[in-house]
Amino acid sequence: LVDTIDLHGSQATTMTLANSSDDVLSGSENDSALMDSAKSLLIGTSDSKILVWTKTGTSASKMESISLHESDASKFESSSGGAGCTGSLPFEIVVTSIHCTQDNWWIIAGICRNKKSTNRTILATLHGSTRTLISHKVLRETIHGIHYQSQSSRLYTIANEGVVSVWDSPYRLELLQRLWSSSPSGRAVVNIGSSSRVAVAGIGSKIDVFENACRIQSLLVDDNSTSSS
Repeated sequence: LVDTIDLHGSQATTMTLANSSDDVLSGSENDSALMDSAKSLLIGTSDSKILVWTKTGTSASKMESISLHESDASKFESSSGGAGCTGSLPFEIVVTSIHCTQDNWWIIAGICRNKKSTNRTILATLHGSTRTLISHKVLRETIHGIHYQSQSSRLYTIANEGVVSVWDSPYRLELLQRLWSSSPSGRAVVNIGSSSRVAVAGIGSKIDVFENACRIQSLLVDDNSTSSS
C-alpha cells in the first residue's frame, strides 16, 4: 500500500491519468523518476465532481475538487475545499467516463442524477489547465468509453445503443457518424498500437475493429480460439 486517497464523502465512478498542470515537484527532494512521472489522477464521482489528486512529494499529495454543475453559485462559493470550472453543465451528473488527451483536454461523459430525467446524458470537454468548459452535448445514450485518436483528430464514444459514435474533435463535438457495432453495449475501447485502428468490445463475444470511421473487421472470441470475419 503506497497511498490512501480520501474522497471527502464522494463516491468514485471512474478515473484516468492526466498531465499535472502545476510544477508540483519543483524544489522538492524527489528522485528523477518521480519528477518525470508528475501526473494527476482524475477521479469522476457520482455527485457532479472531478477530483484531481496530485503527488507533491515522497509522502505528500494534494486533492482538488472541481464542481461541474453549480445550481446555487452563492452557496457553492461559500463552501470549503472546492472550486467550480469556468462554465457549468445544465444538470447534475454521475460521471461515467473520462478521457484525457496528451495536451490536457478532459473529455467527460455522465448521466443525469435526476431520476425523472435519466434518459439525458452529457458529453463535455474541459480545458484541464484552466478548468474551462469548452463545449457540451446533451445525448440520450449512456457513454461507457471515450477514445481520442490524435492521428485523425477523431473522437470515438461507445455507449449502450449498439453503435460507435464518431465526433469531429473534442473541441466542437460535432457528430460525424454512427457506426453499427456487434455489441449491443460497448464497454471498452483502445487504439491498436501506433496505427489508426480502434478496437471496441462489450457485451457479447465479438470485438470490432474500426479504421477511418468504418468497421473493417470483427473478431470472434471463444474459449479455444480467436477467428476473424
